[in-house]
Amino acid sequence: MSPPLSGTRRWCFTLLLCALAASCEYKGIAQDPKQTPLAELQALTRRDLPDLTPVRVRGVVSVVDEGLLTSPENLKQPRYFYLEDGDAAIWVSIDGAKTKKLWEGSGTVLEEIRKGREIEIDGVLSTEGYAPRILPRRIQVLGEKELQPPQDADLHNLFSGGIRAKRVRVSGVVQDITEANNKRDWVIKVETGLGHFLTWLPKTETFSPAKLLDSQVQITGAVVALTNWRKEFFVPRIMPGHTEDVVVTHAAPVEAFSAPKLPIDQLDSFVPGGRPLHRRSVEGTVTYITDSFLIIQEGACAIRVGLSAHQSPNVAVGDRIGAAGFVDKSRAVADLTGAVVRRLGQGTLPAPIQLTMSQIRNDIAQLTLGKPVKQSAGYEGLLVEITGILLDVQVNHNGPDLLEIDCGDAMTTVALRGSAKDLRVGSLLRLTGIAELQYHYSPQTTTPTRLDLLLRDQNDITVLKASSWWTPERTRTAAIGVLALAGLAIGLAIVLGRIVKKRTRQLAQEIRGRRDAAIEFEAALQERSRLAANLHDTVLQTVTGLGLQIRACGLKAEQLDTPSLVEPLNMAWKIAQRSQEDLRNAVWALNALPVKEESITEAIRTVARQVTEGHPVNVSVETSDPLPPVADFVTGNLLLVVQEAIHNAIKHADPTEIEVTLNALNQGTRLTVSIRDNGAGFISGAQPGTKSGHFGVHGMKERIKRLEGTFQLESQPGKGTCIRLEVPIHSFDTDLA
Repeated sequence: MSPPLSGTRRWCFTLLLCALAASCEYKGIAQDPKQTPLAELQALTRRDLPDLTPVRVRGVVSVVDEGLLTSPENLKQPRYFYLEDGDAAIWVSIDGAKTKKLWEGSGTVLEEIRKGREIEIDGVLSTEGYAPRILPRRIQVLGEKELQPPQDADLHNLFSGGIRAKRVRVSGVVQDITEANNKRDWVIKVETGLGHFLTWLPKTETFSPAKLLDSQVQITGAVVALTNWRKEFFVPRIMPGHTEDVVVTHAAPVEAFSAPKLPIDQLDSFVPGGRPLHRRSVEGTVTYITDSFLIIQEGACAIRVGLSAHQSPNVAVGDRIGAAGFVDKSRAVADLTGAVVRRLGQGTLPAPIQLTMSQIRNDIAQLTLGKPVKQSAGYEGLLVEITGILLDVQVNHNGPDLLEIDCGDAMTTVALRGSAKDLRVGSLLRLTGIAELQYHYSPQTTTPTRLDLLLRDQNDITVLKASSWWTPERTRTAAIGVLALAGLAIGLAIVLGRIVKKRTRQLAQEIRGRRDAAIEFEAALQERSRLAANLHDTVLQTVTGLGLQIRACGLKAEQLDTPSLVEPLNMAWKIAQRSQEDLRNAVWALNALPVKEESITEAIRTVARQVTEGHPVNVSVETSDPLPPVADFVTGNLLLVVQEAIHNAIKHADPTEIEVTLNALNQGTRLTVSIRDNGAGFISGAQPGTKSGHFGVHGMKERIKRLEGTFQLESQPGKGTCIRLEVPIHSFDTDLA
């Protein structure tokens, strides 16, 4: 491996890269950057140079994409690969280049990327991740070149995050196998004695858990740093490129329980040559069980047994079992992890030890002085019994409920797998459970600072003295509740008073509006009748007389044989006849009033006959039977709307059929009216409006709006027109009484 750059050389190299970055002319990439050895790039940190600094590198491809896990189809378009140059290596991310729109190459070039291909890359150096990586712009395949043989990894550099992308060999014992998130692969945990690394292997018979678990393996592959969300290193991953990169150097035992059997209190005692990495087996009585671990006790010692993901043990509290697993020192005391268990028979639960934190502190002090104590193996995991006052209950819907207990000399948190809602704060309790010690870590020793408890169920709780239900806390809560209710009642009274006043004003305004509308409607009807009478007795008679005179003049002109006068007089007579017909229709329209003794259905039939008289159109009026009584105010406005709709259809659409349909809705509280014709139709929304002197549709909408109803008009050229009305059947007449 090349020696790291000195401070002066690193400073000069950084200035060189910054100068190249400053001269970029296209997407921050220099036109012809100088080729840089990978060792110099790997010697840099994120502080040494700006992100996306242009670089040119040359090397040999070692591992492509996910290596052993990558299918042949995915190899045709790899997402990333690892590039080696002597003793240095770097990660090349094609996906990253595409995301930042830097990639200018073709898919054909990517298909040529294989292990052993020598390539040259023009790209940029990205410092966004844990270590520098290259985002390529262009890749040129130069040919084939043999990779240097992989070296045994420096474990210190490996587990401190100092190796990145380089192919190495690492040996260890497979201590755990779990299913990957993609459900297709295994995640293998390999312990080296100085730390563990992970590797992903495909779910095949070659790499089955039965063959790998507790075997000694040698893995060759590129080093990938697994990091957290802050881009901080926490564990290495070795990515093998091919099946031959995974070598089982010592096969797993056929029987897990062939592992050496030890007493629980000697699980991690001194062994010449250091702690073995393979399985060890123990026996004990089960005192506590969860889905992921159980606790067994033997005499004055207990351990936690982490269960293998490949076994669902059928054991219960009180069973005598054997457990074979790997020593785990992630906690202050030694445990087993990745264990398989087998039931040996029915055991006898040990009697719980009465315990206080003062007793634990006293025993620790005696052990420090080298004096013997009763529990020389400590109290971690033992079945113990404590007494204290319940101070608080925290209900946890996603886990055990937590009880806070005052034991007099210390506070204890108790985890209960069950409901604690019936326990009263202030009660004196006796609790039986598994001791969990919290520790203070120092360079010299690990000292217990707190005793917590794991309870199996509610049967582990004995209420020695229940607290009074009416506690000071409940008194305060009740007082606050009463005051809150009083305040709420006062607030509701004020709000309801305002709502009543507002609603009263609205009702009064609505009643006045209805009264004014009815009066206006009655006045309009009277005015329409007066106008109809005046038009009939004056203008219509005058136009009729004028037409007769023009006709007489025309006949006289024919007798005198004056053709120059006959044609104009005949035309004038036809115009007078048309004016007479239009005036008569207007008189009928103005004089169409609802008849009080008629139902709304009969009134609409009467109006339809009047409007269509003399026109070749058939009008049908259908209704559901029976219709509820409709107020005169509603009936009158609906008649005028129907009359206007029929008149417009005859005048503009030339229909042969008009259908009027009436129906009651919502238990007789609303009335719908539909007027449909088979006339010429038009583009809905494109009809002339008030600005061009056409007030028909506008007037209909205004009348329906006054009735607090809805108006819909649908039409298409050649498909006729349909008008739908829906109005509430208000008792307008009663309002006026």
